[in-house]
Amino acid sequence: MAQQLGDQVFLNGAVAASRRYALSDTVTVRPFVEAMAGTEALVRVGGDVMIGAVGQDDLLLRDVVTGQLYRATEKADVSGISYLLGADLATVFDSRYLPQDAGYAVSETRTRARAGVFWQWADDVSFFYGATYLSEEFQGQGEGQVVGSLKVNFNF
Repeated sequence: MAQQLGDQVFLNGAVAASRRYALSDTVTVRPFVEAMAGTEALVRVGGDVMIGAVGQDDLLLRDVVTGQLYRATEKADVSGISYLLGADLATVFDSRYLPQDAGYAVSETRTRARAGVFWQWADDVSFFYGATYLSEEFQGQGEGQVVGSLKVNFNF
């Protein structure tokens, strides 16, 4: 089995659809579906729940690896804390990162479970920390892993 992948260039594409459903001023649910092709071919479905005022009216983007939502825009007149909980399930068809000809057997499904907190401390200072559980990506991987995400903004 090769210890590393050789240099290659791949085209990647992704399509995603999500919608925000407000249950109240401070609680929203955001289901989504996503399809990717290129280095990996997969279809993913999942959702997130946000509790708190921070981030409710912001443009939210999804991190590719962890699935964590992060704020692309930040409404400055809202302060406090919001909590984020989410999970998703992917069906994997192919992976260039784990090639079959190198002896890997890609797991047909992957799951992610995540939790995070947005903290808008002041108009120009915000913070996000999240933790994500990633299930096994190939057969023979002993266990899943937990990864952290951190985003700190100081606008001046």
